[in-house]
Amino acid sequence: DAETNKSWALGGQPGDTATSGRWERANPNGTAGGQVQPEDDHTAAPGVIAFITGQSAVGAQPEIGVVDGGPTSLITPAINTADLGAAQIDYWRWMTNTGGFFNGGSLVIAVSSDNGATWTPAENVTVGASQWQRARFNLSSLVGLSAQTKVRFQARPNTPYAQSVLEAGGDDFQVVRA
Repeated sequence: DAETNKSWALGGQPGDTATSGRWERANPNGTAGGQVQPEDDHTAAPGVIAFITGQSAVGAQPEIGVVDGGPTSLITPAINTADLGAAQIDYWRWMTNTGGFFNGGSLVIAVSSDNGATWTPAENVTVGASQWQRARFNLSSLVGLSAQTKVRFQARPNTPYAQSVLEAGGDDFQVVRA
């Protein structure tokens, strides 16, 4: 869960050009009745913290704090998966991309076995659900397992203009032996 700071990289990565809506670790403030940005994290009580893009003020309009200007990345610290034999990544994600003049964009999940020097796509979420959804994939079928495994969640708006809605979130991330 995101309740404690485990040194995830929050935006500011090479290629990140978002001017708003950068990743944050926060107790989310729901917008549009929790349909654009979630009101709650995914973790059962007493958990309240999740990774979200662009924390908005309580009662803010849905277009406030959305991802604009380009992508923003959330990256795990290096995870040692070398001795697992086979591994799965299991997590809960939130993605909303409807509203405004343009479809808001996508949430792209990628993996690296070389500390982020190269990335292999794992999932490209293009249809928003406005709810927490469980996702998992077989890590060992995408990259070699190593002591330098990283996972990147990148929110990518379809347009650099502030005329679309894109919000993303992540919570309850784990690596499990497959």
